Amino acid sequence: MNAVIGLSDLLLETPLDAKQRDYLGKIRDSSRLLLGIINDIPDYSKIEAGKLDPALQSFSLDDLLDQMRTLFGNAADARGIELIFDLAVSSRHRVVGDALRLGQVLINLLSNAVKFTERGAGRALHSAARHGNRIGASAFRGA
Repeated sequence: MNAVIGLSDLLLETPLDAKQRDYLGKIRDSSRLLLGIINDIPDYSKIEAGKLDPALQSFSLDDLLDQMRTLFGNAADARGIELIFDLAVSSRHRVVGDALRLGQVLINLLSNAVKFTERGAGRALHSAARHGNRIGASAFRGA
């Protein structure tokens, strides 16, 4: 993964047309997301023990959803499924949360949705709620 990310960064510094730059940016961003997931595999034991603290940081929902479109758009199109991201919050603003964990949840939900939806649309819903010091919830449903 580090090689893919490093070579992508190097290639992005060379002359490319807009389409090539877009594809390469998607490869780099998806590789970074996958590397984050791979690096977090040891955290599963912490999750099971209830000792994993979320890494709260400011992030863009639009950027995260663009990564999900990149990862699942072609597979959904090939199966005749329309991906719809329906947000209960404004995506134009940055939000504070654990972007990596939310991305992991969305990857799991979207992967299963694309795999098990025969036709129609998949709608990813994100609703934010505050419960003490915990914020956020996500769900997926076929439409």
